[in-house]
Amino acid sequence: MDYSYFCSSNASLTKFLVSPLNNSAEILLFITLLMVTIETCRNLALAFPDVVEQDHFGIPSFRINKKIFITLRLNENIAMIKLTELNQSIFTAAQPGIIYPVNGYWGRQGATFFDLAKVKKTIFINALKTAYENITIKKSAKKKV
Repeated sequence: MDYSYFCSSNASLTKFLVSPLNNSAEILLFITLLMVTIETCRNLALAFPDVVEQDHFGIPSFRINKKIFITLRLNENIAMIKLTELNQSIFTAAQPGIIYPVNGYWGRQGATFFDLAKVKKTIFINALKTAYENITIKKSAKKKV
């Protein structure tokens, strides 16, 4: 079975379900490809250019231009992605209860929690890319002024 289709961000569960699975290993692989784990988060964040991982009050944070765009709460299996307020409203509407604002001030500024056990991988990747681009676009706009 060719698994490359399932690695793409546009994978269709319907198409997968009409293809019979040969064994439990294929089922496990498919589930793993859909899951967002702490290690997946780390690998995705570090795949962006110039991102560094640093400790932030005892939790991993990932930064571009010294600005945090994602932190990982290892014990809670939650990621915090720093979005704009508009981005936050869009992503939270996509998966309410799974994607939700951080309580208090930081949440009103776009800090958004993602429940890694339940979030759709494609949505998570899009949010991470959006957060990264929010910082890099801001930086490039400042250079042009």
